[in-house]
Amino acid sequence: MLKNLSESEVHLFELISQILDTLETCLPQFAVQAAEQVFKAHPEISTQFEKQQVKSLQQDIRQAAETATQKIIGELANEELWLMDNVRKVRESLHHNPKVWQVVQGISPVLDKLLQQYGYPPQLGSQGHFFTQTELRHADQLPDNEQLKVLTIKYWSALIRQRQQRADQLRQEQAVYHRKLDEMWHQ
Repeated sequence: MLKNLSESEVHLFELISQILDTLETCLPQFAVQAAEQVFKAHPEISTQFEKQQVKSLQQDIRQAAETATQKIIGELANEELWLMDNVRKVRESLHHNPKVWQVVQGISPVLDKLLQQYGYPPQLGSQGHFFTQTELRHADQLPDNEQLKVLTIKYWSALIRQRQQRADQLRQEQAVYHRKLDEMWHQ
């Protein structure tokens, strides 16, 4: 498949792969940090836990986050999510690609459900029950967000470059067809 891709497409997919590698690391870290924030925000519940319950919560969060992250990475392997035609400027965050960001946000409901199972009370919002600590609104909330930001800027730049190359190629093809049609007409 890579043989049929242009150099800019290969570069774009390499960047996407690097972004996925970064997300694979930082999403579970985000989950653990968010769970810790919920744990500390609800002392009325957390202080009732014995040491083993705290360890179980931590282990369950890590395991659920790893499983959810693998599912998210699998969904993000769909290249159609990453390709956008209407890119006009370089962005610094993945949340500007709603198809990708919606998949990334899939970690939050998994955490919310698990925290509720441990007795933590979620808030009721327009999207249902949730914890503000687990709500992933933008990439700056993720650990290692500087590395992700750099990769994301490169991703948006590559998208713009690819779009420009496609437009240039289309103009060249149209010019060739126009010359051929002109030659046919004037024979």
